[in-house]
Order: sequence, then structure tokens, then C-alpha cells
Amino acid sequence: GHVMHMSCFTNYRRGQSYNCPLCMKSMEDMSDYFALLDAAVRMQPMPYAYLSTMSNVYCQDCEKTGQCRYHFVGQKCPNCG
Repeated sequence: GHVMHMSCFTNYRRGQSYNCPLCMKSMEDMSDYFALLDAAVRMQPMPYAYLSTMSNVYCQDCEKTGQCRYHFVGQKCPNCG
């Protein structure tokens, strides 16, 4: 972990931030939130013209790059998912 003043951390968390302001990795288990995003992607299919559109992504959590299908809700890391 990183060292941070408790008052600074408290103020940072009030802003609904879930990632570390220093290294940008997730600070808590995000599996429930990511499951909601997966459901949103399934419920909102992309228009036909964008079905084959790919996106290059860099994952802050696993620090790897990869390609995934583009979706306006968000892109999912192909490495750590």
C-alpha cells in the first residue's frame, strides 16, 4: 500500500473514488461492480456497425495491455477480466 494522510484519504473517498490516487489500482474488491457492468453490456447491444470494433486497453490493476471489443459502457481487461 501507499502512505496517505487519513484526512486526505477520507476526503478522497468522499468523492466516490475506488482507485488509488498514486498507482491507480483498485483499492477494494470490485467484482460486484464489474458484474453490474457486464450485465449492462449484455442488456445494451452495440449497433451493427460497431460489432467488430476493437479497443486497445491498458489495465491499471494487472498493468498489462490487450485488445477487447469496444462497448460504450466500458471495456473489460482481456487479461484479468
